[in-house]
Amino acid sequence: MSRIWSKLDTAWPVQTGGNIGLMELKDGMAGFMERHGVAPIVFSHFGIVVDSIESHVKWLADYLESVSGLQTEKVKVEAYNVYVARIDLDGLELELIEPYGGSFFKAHHEEFGNSVHHLSFQVTDAADCLMKFSTGGVELIDRTPRHGAHGKVAFMKPFPPDSLYLEICQPK
Repeated sequence: MSRIWSKLDTAWPVQTGGNIGLMELKDGMAGFMERHGVAPIVFSHFGIVVDSIESHVKWLADYLESVSGLQTEKVKVEAYNVYVARIDLDGLELELIEPYGGSFFKAHHEEFGNSVHHLSFQVTDAADCLMKFSTGGVELIDRTPRHGAHGKVAFMKPFPPDSLYLEICQPK
């Protein structure tokens, strides 16, 4: 794992009740999906809920030192009442999420502050994956996929009462 991601492990705490790093969390979530009969195509991104995308892009550039000139496009995702901006850091994507209205993103931010909200994996059929997770007893946030910033998306809470969510996305 790169120095960048090692630093980010300490910057945004993972609210799981234990001490786990982002890469370990990614591998664990992929295993969870496979145990439910869902084969992810590829890991998509880490979703971080923040109070301001602009200030966190600046903070990232300062904090990581080796990263300069980070530019992002802030996109409004009305289905979830959020703005998002995606950043490639050393081959892995980070999605900064700024809630602007009532949603489970805003509730997460109010309880945990700026922190890891979800991990996202690409799948071939989001609706089929939701059915498999539902049959397996996973708490679904979305019963059907919604239109997100990067295709059809759906969220679930794989490990209640932990604060982390899993997002599946079916690219456009």
